[in-house]
Amino acid sequence: MSFPLAIFSSRVFKSTIGSLAGLLALASFSVSAAEQYQTKIYGPTSGWSWAAHVDRMKIDKKIATEEGVEPWFTAVGGAGEYYFDNSDMTLSLGLSIIFYDDNEAFSQVVRDYWGYGYYSSSNANGAQAYIEYGSQYHFGPGDKSFFSIRGGLSSIFFSSRSINDCSNCWSEDIDVDGGAYGVLGVGHRLGPVDLGLQFYQYFGGDLDNGFRVKISSPF
Repeated sequence: MSFPLAIFSSRVFKSTIGSLAGLLALASFSVSAAEQYQTKIYGPTSGWSWAAHVDRMKIDKKIATEEGVEPWFTAVGGAGEYYFDNSDMTLSLGLSIIFYDDNEAFSQVVRDYWGYGYYSSSNANGAQAYIEYGSQYHFGPGDKSFFSIRGGLSSIFFSSRSINDCSNCWSEDIDVDGGAYGVLGVGHRLGPVDLGLQFYQYFGGDLDNGFRVKISSPF
C-alpha cells in the first residue's frame, strides 16, 4: 500500500469510528430521554394527582318523594388524590356539584336592574364534599390496568330549590344527607391519564347507590 493511500485509509477509518461513536452517544441520549419520559408519564405512583368525575347517584325513594325530586341525581366534580410511597393506599378529597331532577320547580317575577319584570324558574342544586381512603392494585401488561377498594364519607352541605341571581326570591332547602359508603372500581391507564369506573354503595344517610366515571392524571 502506498503512503498516500495509507493516509487516506487511516482518515476514513477514524471518520467511521467517530461517526459510530456519535451514533452510539445519540442512541444513548435517546434511550435516556425515553426512560425519563416513561417515568414522567407512568410513575412513580406517589404524590398528588388531580381527578375529574361525573356521577349518577340514587336517593332513597321515600326521601326523594318527600323533598319533591326524582330518585336519581347527576353530579360533576373534582378531587385531589394522594398516592402513598411504597404502598397501594390512596387518599382522595373532593367536591361535587349536584343537579337534581326537580318535581316541584316554581316560577316568580324577577325585576332586573332597570326595574323591568320577567318570569324566572327555579333550579334544584346542591354541593357535596367527600373523603375516600383505600387500596388501588395494578395488574396486566405494564401494570396499566387497576382495580380499587375504598371506604368513604360524604356530606351534602348545601342543597336547595331557588332562583339563581335573585336575592329576594323564594327558596327552600332540599334535605338530602350523605353518609358512609364503600367503593369498588376498575380502570385503565391511557398515556398520561387514568380512566376509571367506580360503583358506590351507601350504608348510611339518604343515598342508596350509584356509579362514577372518572379521569385522573399526576400533577
